[in-house]
Amino acid sequence: MTGMAMAERAAPSLVVAGLQAWYGESHILQGVDFEVRPGEVVTLLGRNGAGKTTTLKAIMGVLSKRSGSVSFAGRETIGLTSDRIARLGIAFCPEERAIFASLSVRENLMLPPRVATGGLTLERIFDLFPNLAERLSSGGGKLSGGEQQMLAIARILRTGARFLILDEPTEGLAPVIVRQIGRTIAELKREGFTILLVEQNFRFAATVSDRYYVMENGRIALSYANADLDPNNMERLHVRLGV
Repeated sequence: MTGMAMAERAAPSLVVAGLQAWYGESHILQGVDFEVRPGEVVTLLGRNGAGKTTTLKAIMGVLSKRSGSVSFAGRETIGLTSDRIARLGIAFCPEERAIFASLSVRENLMLPPRVATGGLTLERIFDLFPNLAERLSSGGGKLSGGEQQMLAIARILRTGARFLILDEPTEGLAPVIVRQIGRTIAELKREGFTILLVEQNFRFAATVSDRYYVMENGRIALSYANADLDPNNMERLHVRLGV
Protein backbone atom coordinates (compact mmCIF):
# COMPACT_ATOMS: atom_id res chain seq x y z
CA MET A 1 0.00 0.00 0.00
CA THR A 2 1.37 3.42 -0.94
CA GLY A 3 1.95 6.16 1.63
CA MET A 4 -0.84 8.21 0.08
CA ALA A 5 -3.28 5.29 0.27
CA MET A 6 -2.37 4.77 3.92
CA ALA A 7 -2.93 8.48 4.61
CA GLU A 8 -6.38 8.30 3.01
CA ARG A 9 -7.36 5.46 5.34
CA ALA A 10 -5.92 7.08 8.48
CA ALA A 11 -7.91 9.34 10.78
CA PRO A 12 -7.09 13.00 10.04
CA SER A 13 -4.35 14.59 12.11
CA LEU A 14 -6.04 17.99 11.85
CA VAL A 15 -9.72 18.76 11.30
CA VAL A 16 -10.80 22.38 10.90
CA ALA A 17 -14.57 22.94 10.91
CA GLY A 18 -16.53 26.18 10.77
CA LEU A 19 -13.46 28.17 11.77
CA GLN A 20 -14.11 31.88 12.14
CA ALA A 21 -11.69 34.60 13.16
CA TRP A 22 -11.58 38.34 13.58
CA TYR A 23 -9.00 41.11 13.63
CA GLY A 24 -10.72 43.64 15.84
CA GLU A 25 -14.11 44.17 14.21
CA SER A 26 -13.01 42.75 10.85
CA HIS A 27 -14.51 39.29 10.28
CA ILE A 28 -11.74 37.56 8.27
CA LEU A 29 -12.49 33.83 8.39
CA GLN A 30 -16.09 33.01 7.57
CA GLY A 31 -16.35 29.30 8.25
CA VAL A 32 -13.22 27.45 7.07
CA ASP A 33 -13.44 23.66 6.68
CA PHE A 34 -10.61 21.30 5.74
CA GLU A 35 -8.56 18.40 7.03
CA VAL A 36 -4.99 17.12 6.90
CA ARG A 37 -4.22 13.42 7.14
CA PRO A 38 -1.04 11.85 8.57
CA GLY A 39 1.94 11.99 6.25
CA GLU A 40 0.39 14.46 3.81
CA VAL A 41 1.61 17.76 2.49
CA VAL A 42 -1.49 19.93 2.14
CA THR A 43 -1.32 23.45 0.70
CA LEU A 44 -3.66 26.39 1.22
CA LEU A 45 -3.68 28.48 -1.95
CA GLY A 46 -5.32 31.81 -2.65
CA ARG A 47 -4.77 35.41 -3.57
CA ASN A 48 -3.51 37.98 -1.09
CA GLY A 49 -6.13 38.70 1.55
CA ALA A 50 -7.97 35.40 1.09
CA GLY A 51 -7.37 34.42 4.73
CA LYS A 52 -4.58 31.85 4.42
CA THR A 53 -2.19 33.23 7.04
CA THR A 54 -5.11 34.10 9.31
CA THR A 55 -6.17 30.45 9.15
CA LEU A 56 -2.73 29.33 10.32
CA LYS A 57 -2.72 31.85 13.16
CA ALA A 58 -6.21 30.78 14.21
CA ILE A 59 -5.14 27.13 14.26
CA MET A 60 -2.17 28.04 16.46
CA GLY A 61 -4.26 30.11 18.86
CA VAL A 62 -2.37 33.31 18.08
CA LEU A 63 -5.58 35.25 17.42
CA SER A 64 -7.57 36.33 20.45
CA LYS A 65 -10.96 36.16 18.76
CA ARG A 66 -11.86 32.92 16.99
CA SER A 67 -14.61 30.31 17.04
CA GLY A 68 -15.52 27.03 15.44
CA SER A 69 -13.56 23.81 15.83
CA VAL A 70 -9.90 22.88 15.42
CA SER A 71 -9.21 19.27 16.35
CA PHE A 72 -5.65 17.94 16.45
CA ALA A 73 -5.03 14.23 17.02
CA GLY A 74 -8.63 13.95 18.19
CA ARG A 75 -8.35 16.78 20.74
CA GLU A 76 -10.29 20.01 20.48
CA THR A 77 -7.87 22.95 20.65
CA ILE A 78 -10.06 25.99 20.00
CA GLY A 79 -10.01 26.92 23.70
CA LEU A 80 -6.29 26.34 24.25
CA THR A 81 -3.55 28.95 24.38
CA SER A 82 -0.84 28.95 21.71
CA ASP A 83 1.81 27.47 23.98
CA ARG A 84 -0.44 24.55 24.92
CA ILE A 85 -1.25 23.94 21.25
CA ALA A 86 2.47 23.87 20.42
CA ARG A 87 3.09 21.33 23.18
CA LEU A 88 0.61 18.97 21.49
CA GLY A 89 3.16 18.57 18.71
CA ILE A 90 2.41 21.35 16.19
CA ALA A 91 5.30 23.57 15.08
CA PHE A 92 4.65 26.88 13.29
CA CYS A 93 7.14 28.61 11.00
CA PRO A 94 5.72 32.11 10.36
CA GLU A 95 6.16 34.10 7.18
CA GLU A 96 8.24 36.73 9.00
CA ARG A 97 10.64 33.94 10.17
CA ALA A 98 11.15 35.54 13.61
CA ILE A 99 14.91 35.05 13.64
CA PHE A 100 16.63 36.76 16.59
CA ALA A 101 19.17 39.08 14.96
CA SER A 102 21.32 39.41 18.10
CA LEU A 103 21.66 35.64 18.57
CA SER A 104 23.96 33.36 16.61
CA VAL A 105 22.69 30.64 14.32
CA ARG A 106 23.50 28.05 17.00
CA GLU A 107 21.65 30.05 19.68
CA ASN A 108 18.63 30.48 17.41
CA LEU A 109 18.59 26.74 16.74
CA MET A 110 18.74 25.83 20.41
CA LEU A 111 16.13 28.34 21.55
CA PRO A 112 12.75 26.58 21.10
CA PRO A 113 11.85 24.05 23.82
CA ARG A 114 11.38 20.41 22.94
CA VAL A 115 7.74 19.29 22.92
CA ALA A 116 8.40 15.59 22.24
CA THR A 117 11.21 13.11 21.80
CA GLY A 118 12.52 12.46 18.31
CA GLY A 119 13.48 15.96 17.24
CA LEU A 120 16.12 16.10 14.53
CA THR A 121 19.72 16.24 15.66
CA LEU A 122 21.97 19.09 14.59
CA GLU A 123 23.82 16.65 12.36
CA ARG A 124 20.60 15.73 10.54
CA ILE A 125 19.62 19.38 10.27
CA PHE A 126 22.99 20.16 8.69
CA ASP A 127 22.40 17.34 6.20
CA LEU A 128 19.23 19.16 5.13
CA PHE A 129 20.70 22.67 5.31
CA PRO A 130 24.50 22.54 4.85
CA ASN A 131 24.67 26.36 4.72
CA LEU A 132 23.75 26.56 8.41
CA ALA A 133 26.71 24.43 9.47
CA GLU A 134 29.00 27.01 7.88
CA ARG A 135 27.28 29.92 9.63
CA LEU A 136 26.87 28.59 13.19
CA SER A 137 28.63 31.51 14.84
CA SER A 138 27.10 34.18 12.57
CA GLY A 139 24.45 36.49 13.96
CA GLY A 140 20.93 35.85 12.78
CA GLY A 141 20.73 39.37 11.39
CA LYS A 142 23.71 38.75 9.12
CA LEU A 143 22.12 35.86 7.24
CA SER A 144 20.66 36.16 3.76
CA GLY A 145 16.91 35.81 3.35
CA GLY A 146 17.33 32.24 2.18
CA GLU A 147 19.57 31.35 5.11
CA GLN A 148 17.07 32.90 7.52
CA GLN A 149 14.31 30.76 6.03
CA MET A 150 16.45 27.66 6.38
CA LEU A 151 17.15 28.56 10.01
CA ALA A 152 13.46 29.19 10.72
CA ILE A 153 12.54 25.73 9.41
CA ALA A 154 15.54 24.05 11.04
CA ARG A 155 14.66 25.54 14.41
CA ILE A 156 11.25 23.88 14.56
CA LEU A 157 12.66 20.52 13.46
CA ARG A 158 14.54 20.25 16.76
CA THR A 159 11.37 20.46 18.84
CA GLY A 160 10.12 16.93 18.19
CA ALA A 161 6.86 18.18 16.64
CA ARG A 162 5.74 15.96 13.76
CA PHE A 163 3.07 18.32 12.37
CA LEU A 164 4.64 21.35 10.69
CA ILE A 165 2.89 24.53 9.58
CA LEU A 166 4.91 26.58 7.09
CA ASP A 167 3.72 30.03 6.02
CA GLU A 168 5.07 31.17 2.64
CA PRO A 169 8.44 29.41 2.98
CA THR A 170 9.58 30.41 -0.53
CA GLU A 171 8.48 34.06 -0.50
CA GLY A 172 11.12 36.31 -2.07
CA LEU A 173 13.79 33.61 -2.30
CA ALA A 174 16.15 32.79 -5.14
CA PRO A 175 15.21 29.76 -7.28
CA VAL A 176 18.17 27.72 -5.99
CA ILE A 177 16.95 28.19 -2.38
CA VAL A 178 13.36 27.41 -3.38
CA ARG A 179 14.54 24.11 -4.86
CA GLN A 180 16.48 23.30 -1.68
CA ILE A 181 13.42 23.95 0.47
CA GLY A 182 11.37 21.77 -1.86
CA ARG A 183 13.85 18.92 -1.47
CA THR A 184 13.74 19.37 2.30
CA ILE A 185 9.94 19.21 2.41
CA ALA A 186 9.99 16.06 0.28
CA GLU A 187 12.57 14.49 2.60
CA LEU A 188 10.58 15.40 5.70
CA LYS A 189 7.49 13.81 4.17
CA ARG A 190 9.46 10.63 3.52
CA GLU A 191 10.45 10.67 7.19
CA GLY A 192 6.80 10.75 8.25
CA PHE A 193 6.20 14.43 8.95
CA THR A 194 2.81 15.94 8.18
CA ILE A 195 2.92 19.43 6.69
CA LEU A 196 0.37 22.20 6.21
CA LEU A 197 1.72 24.77 3.80
CA VAL A 198 0.59 28.24 2.72
CA GLU A 199 1.99 29.23 -0.67
CA GLN A 200 1.49 31.87 -3.34
CA ASN A 201 3.81 29.96 -5.68
CA PHE A 202 1.62 27.23 -7.15
CA ARG A 203 4.44 25.88 -9.31
CA PHE A 204 6.43 25.21 -6.15
CA ALA A 205 3.43 23.79 -4.29
CA ALA A 206 2.76 21.38 -7.14
CA THR A 207 6.19 19.80 -6.64
CA VAL A 208 5.60 18.90 -2.98
CA SER A 209 1.86 18.76 -2.23
CA ASP A 210 -0.61 15.89 -2.14
CA ARG A 211 -3.72 18.05 -1.92
CA TYR A 212 -4.73 21.70 -2.24
CA TYR A 213 -7.43 23.91 -0.79
CA VAL A 214 -8.16 27.21 -2.52
CA MET A 215 -9.30 30.02 -0.23
CA GLU A 216 -11.44 32.97 -1.25
CA ASN A 217 -12.98 35.59 1.01
CA GLY A 218 -12.25 33.69 4.20
CA ARG A 219 -13.65 30.36 3.04
CA ILE A 220 -12.52 27.23 1.20
CA ALA A 221 -13.75 27.64 -2.37
CA LEU A 222 -12.20 24.59 -4.07
CA SER A 223 -10.23 21.49 -3.17
CA TYR A 224 -8.10 19.25 -5.36
CA ALA A 225 -5.85 16.24 -5.07
CA ASN A 226 -2.87 15.97 -7.39
CA ALA A 227 -4.73 13.31 -9.35
CA ASP A 228 -7.54 15.82 -10.02
CA LEU A 229 -5.31 18.34 -11.78
CA ASP A 230 -6.24 17.62 -15.38
CA PRO A 231 -5.98 20.50 -17.92
CA ASN A 232 -9.53 21.73 -17.23
CA ASN A 233 -9.02 21.90 -13.48
CA MET A 234 -5.61 23.47 -13.93
CA GLU A 235 -7.18 26.22 -15.99
CA ARG A 236 -9.86 26.81 -13.33
CA LEU A 237 -7.19 26.89 -10.65
CA HIS A 238 -5.05 29.40 -12.54
CA VAL A 239 -8.06 31.67 -13.04
CA ARG A 240 -8.87 31.54 -9.32
CA LEU A 241 -5.29 32.29 -8.34
CA GLY A 242 -4.72 34.91 -11.01
CA VAL A 243 -1.62 33.19 -12.41
